[in-house]
Amino acid sequence: MKTFSFISFSLWLGISLCSCTGVNKEYVYNETVSNNVYWITEHYVESVYADFKNGYIQTAYEMRNDPMNEFRNKTPETVSDNLKKEIDSAFEKLNALEPSEQAKDFHQAITDYLNAVKGPLADALLAYCTLDTLDEEQKNALTQKVNEAYDKISEIETGMIEVQKTYFKNVGLKGKEKETD
Repeated sequence: MKTFSFISFSLWLGISLCSCTGVNKEYVYNETVSNNVYWITEHYVESVYADFKNGYIQTAYEMRNDPMNEFRNKTPETVSDNLKKEIDSAFEKLNALEPSEQAKDFHQAITDYLNAVKGPLADALLAYCTLDTLDEEQKNALTQKVNEAYDKISEIETGMIEVQKTYFKNVGLKGKEKETD
């Protein structure tokens, strides 16, 4: 998955922009929301999905019947609730900022991303975790639902980065995209 991270300016250039109120405001806005989304992506979306793919997130039936479960802390509540709490916190930070006219599309793209994480992904994970049967067909259907939600988030993230690039161009910011695994 492409990780949402732009390195906008060197420290020196960032400090020199202080005299340019408009560009400085855009720089601060971008850095604030980018860092927030990056944190959510790396520490929650990617981390939780990796745990899911690696089998650390189990169905309720599996948790109840796994002798090693006492060593795991990935319950339906911790997975879904922690993800939703982090998204709520991200929304609070995002809504505390007033985007400029040039940042409105970027702001909306971030909102769409956060909503996709909080809704479809968190809900699919919760449905998977609360499955209380050994029925492989139901488990596979819910696994597919989690994977589809993750894929959709990846698409939204790619679109969000494209909107950010346009925003950068419109306000005179420079940055480079950083690829990670």
